[in-house]
Amino acid sequence: MTDLSEIKEVRELNRQNSVNKHLANGWVLLSVASARDDEAHGLVTKYVLGWLSSERAPQEYEYD
Repeated sequence: MTDLSEIKEVRELNRQNSVNKHLANGWVLLSVASARDDEAHGLVTKYVLGWLSSERAPQEYEYD
């Protein structure tokens, strides 16, 4: 289990491929939740990831 006090940065994502890239690069999964999104006309899954390293977390554009 991750010690939440060690998290340096938090990121919320909703695209599975982006989440997988983050996990492969050292991010840890903190939570997963599904919620109704009226704009998307259905359910959306939200993934919350945490960065534990003291090094700078990679920027979003570095994963696309």
